[in-house]
Amino acid sequence: MRDLVPHPAGAGDRTVETGDRMSEEIQLVNEHDGLVLDARHAIRPRARVQMFSRNDPPNRNQVWALDAAGRLRCGGPLGDLVLGLENGELRLIPVTDDRPDQQWDQADGAFVNRARPGEVLEVVPPYGREARLRLAAPTSEAAQRWTVLPVKDPSAIVEPGPWDGDIDD
Repeated sequence: MRDLVPHPAGAGDRTVETGDRMSEEIQLVNEHDGLVLDARHAIRPRARVQMFSRNDPPNRNQVWALDAAGRLRCGGPLGDLVLGLENGELRLIPVTDDRPDQQWDQADGAFVNRARPGEVLEVVPPYGREARLRLAAPTSEAAQRWTVLPVKDPSAIVEPGPWDGDIDD
């Protein structure tokens, strides 16, 4: 795994570069103590990504992976959801049509991998908690750089629930 590098946006911010060589586990926890992104492998097709609340039991964890359309998709108990922009906010959007060529960047906005570098977006995760993610650099197939606001109490990080398997077709 590549090193975690401080980002100019703030001394406590962490930038993680994910690429094909990243295989170790990392956990990124935001300052609101409500949302965790756990990247088990590189963020690419069939990657294992979990978004979950530390205040909820493991069976309510959300399991994520990139689907065939390149969307960060949830296969957990909330059903088929993808992470995308809606009215300028990063939200969980229901999957209404699973065609790989679906144009999610029409109408409400582009997906997060088309957001502007450095743009701060609001995430509205399950259970009514809010979190903030900052896109630190353009994404690409080879590398994605994300800045995540620091956790207040790193010792409180919990282990995510079991991986439920691939969710893309």
